[in-house]
Amino acid sequence: MYYIGNTNPIFDPYVYWPEPLKITDIIEGKIDMEFYRDKGIRINADMPPEQKEKELENLQYTLTHIDNVRTAWNIMKSTESCVNIIRSYTTVDIAAFLEYMDRKIYIHDQSKFSKEEWEPYRKNFYPINDEEKEANKNDFEAAWKHHYTVNHHHWQYWYKVKKDVNVMPLDDIIEECCDWIAMSMVFPGTAYDFFKNRVIDKNCKEDEKIYLSDFATEVTEKILKAYYEANPKIE
Repeated sequence: MYYIGNTNPIFDPYVYWPEPLKITDIIEGKIDMEFYRDKGIRINADMPPEQKEKELENLQYTLTHIDNVRTAWNIMKSTESCVNIIRSYTTVDIAAFLEYMDRKIYIHDQSKFSKEEWEPYRKNFYPINDEEKEANKNDFEAAWKHHYTVNHHHWQYWYKVKKDVNVMPLDDIIEECCDWIAMSMVFPGTAYDFFKNRVIDKNCKEDEKIYLSDFATEVTEKILKAYYEANPKIE
C-alpha cells in the first residue's frame, strides 16, 4: 500500500492564470500581457512579427498539452478498471485521493510559464531560426532541469535529483501516466507503446531508457493497459 506523496511545490493556478486564457484574445489584443510577461511570457505588440508568431505557437502548444493532461485524467478517473487499480495501491480513501489528484492535475506544468522556462522552451521548440536554437542550448538544458526538479511527475526528478527511484509516490506515477497519454494525443502511438519501448524493452538505447522502480513499472503498466483497453486510441 502506498500513500500519496504530496511532494510537489504548489504553483497556484490562480497566480499564473487568474482566468482562462484564449489565444484569440491575445491576438486581438483583448488581454493585457504585462501580467503574463511578469511570469515569463513575452508577447507584446512591439516584438518582431516572426517572434510573436513563435511565442503564440509555443503558448498554443503548452495550453493544449495541459488541457490534454486534464482530459486524460478525467477519462482515467471515469474508467472503473483504472480506479480499481489505483484503489488497490493506496490506503487513502479513494474519493479523497481522486479529489487530491484533481487539484494536482489542474496545476500540471504551471512552471512552464515561469521566467526560468518560458523563453528557453520557446527557443528550443519554436525557434525563429537555427541560430537562435543553437545559442539557446545551455539555457534550455537549465530550463529542463528546473522543470523536472519542480515537477515531480517526471521520473528524472527521482533518478537524477533524489537519486532514488524507489520513493516515487503513487500520485506522481499517475500524473506521469496522464502526461504520456496527453503526448500520445498529439504524436503517433500510445502511451503504453512509449512505456513498453523505453522501460520494458531490454534492447532500448541507453539515451532513450526510462528508469522506474519495480513498483512504478508495475503500476504504470497496469494503469496504461487498463486505460487503453477501455479507451482504445483511434489513429
